[in-house]
Amino acid sequence: MIEYGQETRSERGSSRLESSEEGSNAEEESSMDDSLNEVEVEPLLDEYLNYASDDIGLFYAPIFVLLLWAFYPETVVAENYGIMIYDFKYYFLF
Repeated sequence: MIEYGQETRSERGSSRLESSEEGSNAEEESSMDDSLNEVEVEPLLDEYLNYASDDIGLFYAPIFVLLLWAFYPETVVAENYGIMIYDFKYYFLF
């Protein structure tokens, strides 16, 4: 008969095996969670970067059109693309 707190060798070995399996499974799960977090975060950051770039472009585009309109003779960019000076009001508005 086995008293409380005593175990046979086979019981000790199996409990050690179970605890080591649980530890390795926990390590594998944590490493998988880390890799999943990286996979989930990178596309979110990429989408945020795209969103931020689009918003900055919305604010800066009218400023660049206004500068090209104001300095039409000095910059030959508009002339190269066939944009006349009276067309800039439409580019600025839209």
